[in-house]
Amino acid sequence: VFSNAALAGLVKIGYSVKVPEARACELQSTSIPGPFVVEYYCLVDDAPTLEASVHDALVAADTALTENSSGYLLKKPSALLKH
Repeated sequence: VFSNAALAGLVKIGYSVKVPEARACELQSTSIPGPFVVEYYCLVDDAPTLEASVHDALVAADTALTENSSGYLLKKPSALLKH
């Protein structure tokens, strides 16, 4: 889970096979100004399946704002903790 001051009130969620801090640095090359901050991460056995389940739950809870190839931007980050 990443945050960025330019995206106030939103978080980005997704999985990566890279170290979270390295992924945050890669995201700096996007069109969004400012650095991404790692807010939360965990290691899991089957990241693609877990990510799909989490995204499905977030969409069902009407939290998903935008989907792209590297995750979701969420309008209600607190929903992450409920699911």
